[in-house]
Order: sequence, then C-alpha cells, then structure tokens
Amino acid sequence: KTGGTGSSGIGGVSNEAGFDSVSFRVSVVNSPIEGWDWRRETHPSGAITDIRQIDGALYAVAGDRVLHSPDGDEWMVHPLPAGFEGQSLVSFDGQFVCGGIDFDGSASLSFSDDGVTWAPPQAITAIDGPHSIDAIGQLEVVSSRAGSRMLMRTSLAGVEQGAVMYSEDGGTWYPSRAPHPGGMIGELFTEARMVRAFGRLYLPGGEDAVLYSNDGIDWFEIEVPGIGAGLAVSLISGKLHLVGTQGISESLNGFDWNGTAVENGANS
Repeated sequence: KTGGTGSSGIGGVSNEAGFDSVSFRVSVVNSPIEGWDWRRETHPSGAITDIRQIDGALYAVAGDRVLHSPDGDEWMVHPLPAGFEGQSLVSFDGQFVCGGIDFDGSASLSFSDDGVTWAPPQAITAIDGPHSIDAIGQLEVVSSRAGSRMLMRTSLAGVEQGAVMYSEDGGTWYPSRAPHPGGMIGELFTEARMVRAFGRLYLPGGEDAVLYSNDGIDWFEIEVPGIGAGLAVSLISGKLHLVGTQGISESLNGFDWNGTAVENGANS
C-alpha cells in the first residue's frame, strides 16, 4: 500500500552444499480501497504497477494489459497495444489514459474511451523544456473550478533527479515549478510516487524534506529533520508517513512532522 513503483534486491539461500542467490523485483502500489490485500494468482502477467478506482470500478495496470473489475473479485483482461508496456492509468477529460513505454523505448500514452479498447500509443514529444521524457512513473489528475490537468511523475533523459510534468490537454507538457530549476525536485528518488492527502499532493523531497503542491504546478518544500534523503511517502490510517534513508516521520496535517531515527535507515 505504500508508494513506490518497485524495488530491486538480491535474495540468497544456503545449506551445507553451498550458497546461491537470485535477483528479484517487488512492485508496491497504493490501493484505492483501504485495508484490501491484492492478489492475482489467476492473471499471470507483468507486475501490477497501478490500481485505480474510476466510476465505481477498479482498474489495474499489469504490463501489457489492463485488468478491470466491478467488485475487486471478478476481473476481466483488456490487452494494451502490442509492444506497449503500461505503467500508470487515470481518467482525464472523459477518456482513460495509460502511460508507459512503447516497443521502441519511447515514453508514450495510450487513450481509450471505455478502458477496454486502447488506441495505438502516442510518443510524448511536445515538451516545453530542454530535456526529453525518459520514463513515466505515475499519472495523476488535479481538478479545480478552472478545469483539469494531468500530472506525470517522470524521469528525464540525462538527468539524475526526478521531475513532475503537467499538461492541460495531454498533448503539450510543461515542467512544474519546484524548489529546483526545470521542474526537478532535488535529489528525488526516481521511483517515488505522488500521494494525495489533506487536499494536497505530496512527494518525498531531497535531504530531510517533503514536497507538497495544491495544483501540481507549484511545489513547496517542508523541512523534516532526521529522515535523510526521502524515499517514499504514504497515507496510512489518516496519517502521512515519510520514509527516508535515516528515519521515518509521520504527520496528521502534512505540515507538522514527528520523526523517528532508525539505525541503518531504510536498510533496517
């Protein structure tokens, strides 16, 4: 249930005959239903990287397909276009939008009127800035009286820091205005996810910091001493939890934080 699209590691096993190891990858996504355990034994495919509740139904992105369920029990499988691997899904301006990577490695969006039949992906090329989008990690939608905009949590080609881009139409994308130039938000863990809480969006920031935004365009930094570099933020039982390399902090309002140092930090 906590944020983060994935984590890699190495596991080992040993006995008197010796030792062997294997690399592995675990995907962790936010559940739109508090307290649900998500399993998919009957639907082998890529790791589930996003789960959304849209118009009362549930949608999960799993590699080359979208899983759809009216109740979370029975699931239908809807293939994405051949060669396209989905990462995140939202409903925007009356359409379903799935962000991911096309067969040629380009960051792309696929659109659907019903969440069942998906159009050929469109590479994201209209960028207002010097960098091209390298990968799409997460899509979100922010609505206001003035209309809606789509946000893209992404990494940029040739740039170590992560970024948030926004678009009013899903076509042309602009970098958010953040504490650092070009929409890049410090030493941001590139797989960190945006989390909604208290009417705002949150992201782990750089060293000892969390970022928040009311509209997805302007981001502001709050100091959170003692956590080190931010790795993930998650809303659990009405509290925001910020996990860093050196500690964990929690907040009841998103502004006041109480931290706990952890020996060996995130490795514990």
